[in-house]
Amino acid sequence: MAKPAEQRPGDRPELPTRVPFAGPHPGTVAPERPAPGPRTVARTPLARATGFRPPRVVPSPAPDPQPQPVATDAVPPRRPRSWILTAAAAVLVLVAGALWWSHDRADPPAPQAAPVLPPAVAPTMRITAPGAEASAGVGSDTASTGSAASAGSTSAGSTSSGGPASSGGSPAASRSGKPVGKPTAAVNTTGRNLALGSRATASSVERSSWGPAYAIDNNSATRWSSGFSDPQWLTVDLGKSWEISEVLLRWENAHATAYRVELSTDGRKWKQVFSTTDSAGGDVTVQVPKLPARLVRMYGTARSTDYGYSLLEIEVR
Repeated sequence: MAKPAEQRPGDRPELPTRVPFAGPHPGTVAPERPAPGPRTVARTPLARATGFRPPRVVPSPAPDPQPQPVATDAVPPRRPRSWILTAAAAVLVLVAGALWWSHDRADPPAPQAAPVLPPAVAPTMRITAPGAEASAGVGSDTASTGSAASAGSTSAGSTSSGGPASSGGSPAASRSGKPVGKPTAAVNTTGRNLALGSRATASSVERSSWGPAYAIDNNSATRWSSGFSDPQWLTVDLGKSWEISEVLLRWENAHATAYRVELSTDGRKWKQVFSTTDSAGGDVTVQVPKLPARLVRMYGTARSTDYGYSLLEIEVR
């Protein structure tokens, strides 16, 4: 029988063979090892004993935030055209064609030049008394209509031009009021306008700048304008008795539609030589067969407008 070997002092006891899965030897301290990093795999005792090495896990790299374009030979597809514009153009063409076929195919008439109208001229009227045009002939007497209608009386708003005629009263009466006989009528051999230099009176005046004197001044830029009521009258006193052959009235736009022309030798009795109810204004000439008269009167009863009666001129021959 073999003897066991003697143990000498200082000899290390023989360690038993390491058994897999065995813990550390009593009295030994396991060395401290650093913790493995994220990409390392710790080797276990089993891996060291058996030599098994698990596969190494390598993390995939982070993707590139901006991918690089890949070169390729393929041609990128073309952008399709907008179909909206094409459809709109087709609709416009269809509508224009429909309108063209629906209108009248006949040639339009040639434009005609506007007719050239003559300048507006006031109507001119020539009346012969007596005649068919006058509603009352010579010889029809009109009684005096009172102080307002008397040729010698002057209304509150009327003005007059100076002349040889006396103010008020009968021209055939003396200063004492007694008649002096039938007056003799002078003959107008020159054919002048007897109203010039005479005296005019009126029933009323719209304003002082349109007094009755402006109707006998031989100026068409001035006029007499009455108040806005009916009736109204304008009387011309020739100063003495004349043989009257013509009376001319030049109306402004605000003319009389109904009026009469009267003559008188004394201012109390009047002979009507012309009257109308549908006058159009303008220039009206009344032919008188040489009747003796000192006073000539226009007596209006209806106006063409809401304004008064307006006479540009009154001429007596």
